Amino acid sequence: MATTVSKPRSPRSIRGAVSVGRRIQPGAHPTVELNLSWRAYWALSLGMIAVYLGVWLANFHDVYGWIMDDRYYYLKGLATVQDWRNAFTPFNYVQTYHLAVSYLPLKLGAMLDSVPLPEFGTATGQFRLLLLFTLILHAGILLVWAAVSTKITGNRLAAAASLLVLATSPVFIFWSPLPDSRMLGLPFFLPGWFLLHRTTLPFNIGTKRGAALRFFVIGSLFGIAQSVQYTTLYVILPVCAAYWGSWLLRHWRIARCWQSLGAFVVGCVWLAVVYEILNGVVVGIPLEYGPFMTMVERLGAHHSFWTRAGDLAIWAEIFRSQFGLPMLVAVLGGWTWYLTDSWRSRAEDRHNRLALAGAIGLGLLYLALSGSQAMFRQTSVL
Repeated sequence: MATTVSKPRSPRSIRGAVSVGRRIQPGAHPTVELNLSWRAYWALSLGMIAVYLGVWLANFHDVYGWIMDDRYYYLKGLATVQDWRNAFTPFNYVQTYHLAVSYLPLKLGAMLDSVPLPEFGTATGQFRLLLLFTLILHAGILLVWAAVSTKITGNRLAAAASLLVLATSPVFIFWSPLPDSRMLGLPFFLPGWFLLHRTTLPFNIGTKRGAALRFFVIGSLFGIAQSVQYTTLYVILPVCAAYWGSWLLRHWRIARCWQSLGAFVVGCVWLAVVYEILNGVVVGIPLEYGPFMTMVERLGAHHSFWTRAGDLAIWAEIFRSQFGLPMLVAVLGGWTWYLTDSWRSRAEDRHNRLALAGAIGLGLLYLALSGSQAMFRQTSVL
């Protein structure tokens, strides 16, 4: 751990000093900032990811899935390897997962030494190979988080702590070897979120063409993320609502904002449009059973039969049992601290920091009031 102590300087040198994201004024008291050097941060982060993988691999001989949705993803993946059009068979969603993510490990046909399960017989080893491949993908998620979290927090020590919390959280551990993991859209969402967080409209987006390209790329990353795992929408939608809603509320007269939003929307939907065309024209499935309508149908299928108060009680019990009171207090305290500190940040950073904090609140508020069943997997990406 590197400890940096700011020493008294001349007014000219103090003018450019930065500590914890705020400018030090002449005559200010010396401050101490706890941080890590880049080398120490990456050594610590890679070490944590290595331990995460090592513990899993040392015990992987006992990992056989939970034989529910992971079984369905495996069987549909096998069918997609035989004929790509099977990626559009019921349930007609997450086509990118079957066409791009699970395709290669299943196409190889390799197997792990396994005890045959009645469900799969001699193919049990191939099923478990997909579980192992999914575990490696989750290690990749940790690596992506280690890369982007330093930019979000502004402090590498805090980023390292967040990586440790993520890698050891019950939800992340639960999903780690499961092909139906709700986390698998994050390797695409997180880079897009990072680019969005680092873009301040309408001040630092360069030329009109450069801005359109940047927002098209961000939207495309979001679109790919939801087509890998549709529950990524539980974080994509509140992030978009908080970011674009606040900007348009303040700058709706600026044409550049609308142009950037248009490029972003095109990026978000172009892949979905391609899948709808393939579904209807090539595969021949009616529009009412296409990818979009399937998503709408799944939303209705998860409607809760409890009252609003009953749903909230279930959510409270789920959070209490899965996190525990100390972690919930830490989460709420950290979120409040980040929110209040955002108000004191530089004007060009304030909007995006507030939008980030607001997006998490919006996502949880939607789940509490949507009327859908209280399922903890919905909060995984939040």
